[in-house]
Formats: sequence, structure tokens, C-alpha cells
Amino acid sequence: MKKDLSQILMTLAFLVLGLLWLFVSFSLPNDSVALVFGSPRTFPQIISCLIIFVSLIQLRQQLLALRKTHRESATSSTSDVRHLNWRIPVLIAATASYILLIQVAGFLPATIVLLGTALWIYGYRNKLVGIFLVILFPAALLLIFRYLLKVPLP
Repeated sequence: MKKDLSQILMTLAFLVLGLLWLFVSFSLPNDSVALVFGSPRTFPQIISCLIIFVSLIQLRQQLLALRKTHRESATSSTSDVRHLNWRIPVLIAATASYILLIQVAGFLPATIVLLGTALWIYGYRNKLVGIFLVILFPAALLLIFRYLLKVPLP
């Protein structure tokens, strides 16, 4: 039951994140500058809708599985509800602060902080690989988007 509740909470977090990204994508400029595929809003809106769609499907499946296990075990305890995984709310708070920090500090520092926090929360043990992952992955994304795809990141 504890695992089911944490999975449902994570799915709800992705659903909220998808809705938030969809809402934020409407603030992007709507000017079409000879783009083949719509405006600068189009891609973020498609990805947001896909995240929302997949989250809804996953939530439905998890709720059906939870109902099935609840029916099978008539003696379910409520102690699992009190011992929810602390990592999920902390990661949700880190993601929310990332959304605020990316506008102030930019993509690279905000992503480094978020990835470092995620690795720390989930107890990643190899510190050397973790440091390289936290620094090189956002730097590689920045280089790919800025220079290869010519998409400016904040």
C-alpha cells in the first residue's frame, strides 16, 4: 500500500507539472518566424498535453490496481498512510523552486541545483560520477539546445 500511495503521489505530481507547463506555455510568444511546425508555443504545449495524457492514464491504472488490492485484503492497515515516502514531497518542492530559480539564475545553475538535490534525496552513492552527471548533463543540454538546435534557454 505504501508503494501504491507513493506512485499515485508521483503521478499526481507529474499531472500538476504538466498542467503548470501548459499554463506557462501560453505566456510564450505566438509569433511565427518561418517555423515549419507552428509557433514557439507549439512544442511545449504538445509535450505538456502528452505529460497530462500519460499521467491521467497512469493514474487510472494505479487507482484500479489499488482498488483491486484493497478488495483482496479486507484487513488493510492505515499505518502505511502515516509513513509516506518523504522523498516525493521534497522532490516536488525542489521542482517548484527550480521553476522559480530558472527565471532568476538561468538554466544551467538552476538545473545543476535540481539534479544535485535529486541525487542527494535519492542517496546516489558515487560522488565523483554524481558531480560529473550534475555538471556535464545540463552543460551538454545547454550546448545542444543553444548551438546545435539554435533554441535559446533561459
